[in-house]
Formats: sequence, structure tokens, C-alpha cells
Amino acid sequence: MQSFQIWKFQITVLFKAHELWEITNGDSLYSTITEENEKSNWLKKDARAQKIIITTIDKKLLPHIMNCNTAKDMFNKIKTLFERDTEDQKCVLLQECFNFKHEKGSNISLRIAKLENLAFRLKAVQQNVDDNMIMCKIRVLSTLPEKYKHFTTAWDSTPTNEKTLTKLAARLMPEEEKYKHFTTAWDSTPTNEKTLTKLAARLMPEEARL
Repeated sequence: MQSFQIWKFQITVLFKAHELWEITNGDSLYSTITEENEKSNWLKKDARAQKIIITTIDKKLLPHIMNCNTAKDMFNKIKTLFERDTEDQKCVLLQECFNFKHEKGSNISLRIAKLENLAFRLKAVQQNVDDNMIMCKIRVLSTLPEKYKHFTTAWDSTPTNEKTLTKLAARLMPEEEKYKHFTTAWDSTPTNEKTLTKLAARLMPEEARL
């Protein structure tokens, strides 16, 4: 499974939405039920929970849970497989975060989403990551192309209490669209009109608005 923490989050929401969470987390045990109709209902719920599990995991994991009798056993088995090496996972994720770089062709919203995903996975292994760390990664550590240097200067002058990840994303995405528009317009300019002087003349107004 490519991302256990994402799967764990999704399946937990599914269990709760289908009123199966107490079956899966062990709050409701078959051994404690005395009424026959309640036992039947519990077995039906457990079967639904098992179905959700086996249809959302990688088929390669199925052999590990084939001997499990309940959804709770299946869920715990999968958690054991993926949560046993927490420190190793933490090191791998931190390295991935430190090495995170701008990918040519990727957009701002996608990069922010990837960093937020990394932060979520790090928090799941008890490594605290706050918005400031994500913003620093976006702004400082070479995740933004050189053309955003003027935006970085403008962001540095923003009051500290206004520097939030939401506001950073909200300001960056329009800038990205503006650069795309400029690039498209420049590409459509006749070749004989593409001079350094004209390029500079077009760029300066763009920079002045940052």
C-alpha cells in the first residue's frame, strides 16, 4: 500500500459513516452480546467492515489477513504491519521532506498539497510539523522557481500574524496564473519582435504589481 496513513484515515471515515467503527476498534465485541438478534446484527456489521477492508487494500496484503476472523483482527493486523517501524518511517519521511524540490511542470497547488500530505504522514508517526515549517519549505528551500523571487520579497514584508499557509496559497496561485498568461502571450509574439528590450519592458510592469 503506497500510503498507509492515508488509507487508515480514509477507512476510519468509512467505518464511522457506515456505523462500523465500534466493531472495528473493539468497542463492540461479539463475546459480550447475549441477545441472538443482536448477535446476528453484529455479524452482519462485521462482515460489512471486512468487505470494506479487503476491497480497499492492495491484493498483496490479503495473505496476511486471510486467517483473521473479524474486521478488528484484520484492521489490527494491517496496522501492525505498517506501524511497527515508526522511527524508520519517520526518518524516510523527513528525508523526503528535506529533499522536496520544485518539479518542472507541476503547479503551486499540487506542490502545496504534496507538502501537506508529507506533513500529515509525519504527524501520524509523532513528528510534529506546523504550517510555518511548510511555508518555509515552500518559500525558502528552492521549491519556488527563480521567477517568484519578487513574490518572496513581498511575502517577507507581510506581517507575521498574516503569514498563514492558507493566505500563502491564496496569493501564490494567482501569481502562477499570471506567469502562465505572460508566458503564453510571449510565446505567441512574432519572432522578429522578441528582443531583450521588449521582454524587459513587458516584465517590469508585471514585477511592479507584486
